[in-house]
Amino acid sequence: MKSPTFTRAQTIIAQELDVLLAQSMPTALSSPLFGNPTIHDFVNGLILSSNIIDVIKKHLARNLEVDWGQIIDENGNTFSKECDIIIYKPMAHKLFDNRTMRYALVYKNDVKVVIQVKSSISSVSKDDRDYCKQLMKFNKNLWYFVDHCIARNSERLKKIESDLCTCGYKMFIYLEAKNESLEQISIGYKPFIKFIEKIKKLR
Repeated sequence: MKSPTFTRAQTIIAQELDVLLAQSMPTALSSPLFGNPTIHDFVNGLILSSNIIDVIKKHLARNLEVDWGQIIDENGNTFSKECDIIIYKPMAHKLFDNRTMRYALVYKNDVKVVIQVKSSISSVSKDDRDYCKQLMKFNKNLWYFVDHCIARNSERLKKIESDLCTCGYKMFIYLEAKNESLEQISIGYKPFIKFIEKIKKLR
């Protein structure tokens, strides 16, 4: 597969992806003695989400915030499902902030982007569709970010992206593409660079 050609600025962003991959690879801690993976999927997701939030903060405009949390309707009566990452105007309705976590409750009109974070995807599931349908009631700018996409070739990658788009997701970002044996096929430099470029433009 031909290596992508990047500008100097894009190369710097691509290097950030290399760091993110190294930080978010709990499978490196797995062992055949304990099964694979040895870290719970929920914890995998928390590790990845927190690392993505740290990356976003480096590029986000000063008038915006990014946190884990939930969205509230205009009347304050209805809450969305939990959102792995919310990018929002800085006045959260309620921010739980202590040494171990930050969790924001944000009014829907203040939300810019919601990012769903998953460890892996091989096809769009009913849970993905249901989550998107429910979140669209609160914010239509919903992105899908996954650690690794299980796809044997580029055509399969495009099919997964197309199916997510049909559900209502506006963007699909993956760190790695792997085959069914979980061997790395490619690193998602292009979608990650596009992701960062979109983050930089948010206002």
